[in-house]
Amino acid sequence: MLRPELMKRLVGWFAWFLECSLEALAKRAGFNEKTLRLWAKGKIPLTRDHLGILGTVARLPMELIDAVLLPSLATLWLGKEQQGEVATDLAELAQGAETGLAGLGRAAVVELVGALVAQPTEVREPATAQWERLRLCTDAALAYLVEALPELRSLELAVLMADASEAVAADDAGRALVVARAAHRLGELTPGLAGPSRAALEAHTLTLVTNALRVANEPQEADVVLGRAISRWEEAAAQGQILLPLWRRLGFEASLRRCQRRFPDALARLTEAQAAAPPEGIAWVLAKRAATLVAQGDEATALAVLREAAPHVALSADRRLPLTVAFNTGSLLVDLGQFEEAERHWPAVEAALVEPRKALDEILMVWLRARIDAGLEKRAEAREGFNHARREYATRKMAANYAVVSLERAVLDLKEGRYAEVKELAVEMEWIFNAKGLHTQALAALSLFRTAAEREALTLDVAERMVRYLYRAQYDPEVKFAG
Repeated sequence: MLRPELMKRLVGWFAWFLECSLEALAKRAGFNEKTLRLWAKGKIPLTRDHLGILGTVARLPMELIDAVLLPSLATLWLGKEQQGEVATDLAELAQGAETGLAGLGRAAVVELVGALVAQPTEVREPATAQWERLRLCTDAALAYLVEALPELRSLELAVLMADASEAVAADDAGRALVVARAAHRLGELTPGLAGPSRAALEAHTLTLVTNALRVANEPQEADVVLGRAISRWEEAAAQGQILLPLWRRLGFEASLRRCQRRFPDALARLTEAQAAAPPEGIAWVLAKRAATLVAQGDEATALAVLREAAPHVALSADRRLPLTVAFNTGSLLVDLGQFEEAERHWPAVEAALVEPRKALDEILMVWLRARIDAGLEKRAEAREGFNHARREYATRKMAANYAVVSLERAVLDLKEGRYAEVKELAVEMEWIFNAKGLHTQALAALSLFRTAAEREALTLDVAERMVRYLYRAQYDPEVKFAG
């Protein structure tokens, strides 16, 4: 017999999965509709025989049905920490197909479940094929399927998903964290691992969770998770079990230290990483060193490091690395006022753009092109590019990027005496003061800009210094604008 609260959840889940009403579900299963509704209300007991019939109708094995009931499924699916919250939300989710469970992405769930459970038990689909379908799922569906499907539980898929989270982070920090956490949970559920083998897998997935937390601007939690990752890595390495190479582990640690503004620690880790890296890892390590130097305020040395990295890029299997190195080189050339050199470098940036193109990459390309044009006094082209980037960032509510691009546009307007347009910019920037992504000091500087623009008291010198300040402030939330 099943507990009444589980009966209610199961009946609602089957109706959702089969996209039908309770009346239609009763007909398909050969049950009396009144009896089914009593099950759905938890009034009379639903036996495992009855449950087996529902499973047959849905073409789902009992193993999968049992997995749906696991408390851990409920906890991770909903992301709740308190059991009371889990119970409440699950009850709400089970109330109807169109209300609670629609957010799971029914089509994605049905397609993946159908494809996987239809395979003979002795045949395992390659991890790459499994991930191709999983990556299209919603966040909730991804967490749910990792818990529900034993067919997914493999070391290969856990590692593949963890590594994929690094690439996802370039486009969507929130999604990257979901993917990394799902990979870690998958590793926990994977059978047949013990001792150093399990420690090695946990070290790998926890390190990528650390990276995703860093990108999601959760440095404190990232620090805690990194400590666990290092401990598990050392435990596994002591017995000769390593999945995540030392140089990569050190590189991810350095990125976190950079975000914590612990620059000496970050650079020390990168020195160790470079010494341990194979030829195909050198460019990845050097790109992180350049990012650390930029955050430290040493753009000239960062540019030299990226130029050192360029010959090694082709050896890396990281498809995004060529764009990272090429784009950051172009951006640094602009930062250093080397606009003619940036123009000569531009074809290399275009050639490195990864296909299929990511929307945020294309916006960054437009923005960089506008910065180069502005430096070359191609003001019409620059204004068009800045306006394009502003529209895109406004649509995506990316306040920090929108603010910088807007001030760069303001510099162009001031050079041409377009004070009315500068005032319009100040009005259009109003939304960023209620958005996420800007720290207190940056908002204070932007408030000064807005006030000065409204009073037509903004000078070109102040606007240019504000642009430089906002670029600097993204690496140091405590720095103030010296107006």
